[in-house]
Amino acid sequence: MTNGVVFMIQGSKHWNQLVVAVYSLSKYYNGRVCLIAGDDEGEEVSDKIQAEAANLDLDISVLRWDAPTRGKTGKSGQAYANKCEMGRLTPFDQSIFLDADVLVVDSLDDLWPKVREVKLTSFADWVTTGNLVGKRIAGWKDVCPDEYKMMSEKPYPAINTGVIGFCRYSTFMDDWKATTNR
Repeated sequence: MTNGVVFMIQGSKHWNQLVVAVYSLSKYYNGRVCLIAGDDEGEEVSDKIQAEAANLDLDISVLRWDAPTRGKTGKSGQAYANKCEMGRLTPFDQSIFLDADVLVVDSLDDLWPKVREVKLTSFADWVTTGNLVGKRIAGWKDVCPDEYKMMSEKPYPAINTGVIGFCRYSTFMDDWKATTNR
């Protein structure tokens, strides 16, 4: 089984954060990394980071895909929906996904998934009944009423979709994508 860390980048807005994230990763990890570039700008910064990989003791590859954009449809949340593709796009059997703005400050060893497993992380001390997360969850009231009811009645930890360990053989990613696209 292969394993590696995955980042996704689209546009130039988060270039600086991605450079810092990859650099911070190199202090605690020296394995394979895949930068999934969703457009020409994402590919440009990914290629530049890859060129510096020898200085970071990382094996960096770049994978290009044509990520859907909000475009003229006016849909919000497209970047979040694009994250659901990481399970299909990753070149690794076991992956740790990190958002471009994640600063790695310790070992990632606890995030490596077992076969068919997904490891979710919580975001700070935020909970599902808190003001911000509660408002986000309320947007799902008509889409997933049972799940909405459960999450709004008890303070579950808020999921951090910026740090996820997953096995490509898990059905979770397909289920997450189907729900998100609803």
